[in-house]
Amino acid sequence: MSLFRPSGGLVYHWRALTSGWRWRTFRRDVAQWLEIWTCPTEELILIGPSGGHTLPTSWLRRFEKIEAYDLDPLAGIFFQLRHRHPHLKFHQRDMFWREGRLSLAPIQEILREHPKASLLFCNVLGQVLLERQADEGDWYQFLKDLRQLLHGRSWASYHDMYSQEKGADEIDHLTNGSWLDGLIQLHFDWPLSRRSHHSTGAVSVVAPLGGPPGALKGFTGGAGSGEKESDCTGVVGPGDSP
Repeated sequence: MSLFRPSGGLVYHWRALTSGWRWRTFRRDVAQWLEIWTCPTEELILIGPSGGHTLPTSWLRRFEKIEAYDLDPLAGIFFQLRHRHPHLKFHQRDMFWREGRLSLAPIQEILREHPKASLLFCNVLGQVLLERQADEGDWYQFLKDLRQLLHGRSWASYHDMYSQEKGADEIDHLTNGSWLDGLIQLHFDWPLSRRSHHSTGAVSVVAPLGGPPGALKGFTGGAGSGEKESDCTGVVGPGDSP
C-alpha cells in the first residue's frame, strides 16, 4: 500500500513530528475526554490510529492488550516508537472497504475474534470517504449500521467533522447525522498545520460491567437504544480554562 494517502501516510507523520506545539491543546482535549471514558481495560481495539500521534501513552498503558488496525504500513513503527506498549499487535488492514464497497465485514470479524474488547475509532471515520468515493446516503446508512453493530460494546470515536485549508472552501466530512442520536458529542479544535484547521467531534459509550449485550442501562432513547453515554462532566474545551 502507498506511503502517501489522502487520509494520512508520510505527510501526516511529518506533520505530527514537526507540529507538537500546535497540536498541544488538541492532544490535551483528547486525553481528558479519554480519561472519562470508563471502558473495560482488559483489551482495546484501535481502528485507524496511525502512529498514535494524538493518543496519550499513560492512558494506553492501562490496557493489558491492544490490537491496532490501520492501512498505513508505517503506522505500527511510529506507534511503538511513541508509546512502546509491551502487548501491542499491529495489523495492516482496511477496516471499511471490501471489493471497492463500504463494508462492515472487517469490523464484524474482529468483534467476533475479540468479544470482550473495547473499541476506539481514532480520528478515522471522517477520513473514510477520502480513500474512496461512496454515495452520501450509503455512507450515512453505513454509520447507522455501525452504531447498531457496536450495540453492547464499550466504544468511542473522535473524528473530523469539518476541515478547511487556507484559501479553500470548508470540507464537510459527513460524520454528523442520526447515527449519533442520543449521544453527547464534544467538539475540539485541531490546527493540523499552519494552513489547515479541523473541527473534531468525540462520542463515547460504556457497556455496564456484567450486563449482557442488548441489556444496557441508562440510555435516554434514539437510535441504538440500550446504550449508555459517558458522563462528560469536567471536560475542558479548547477555549476553556484548565
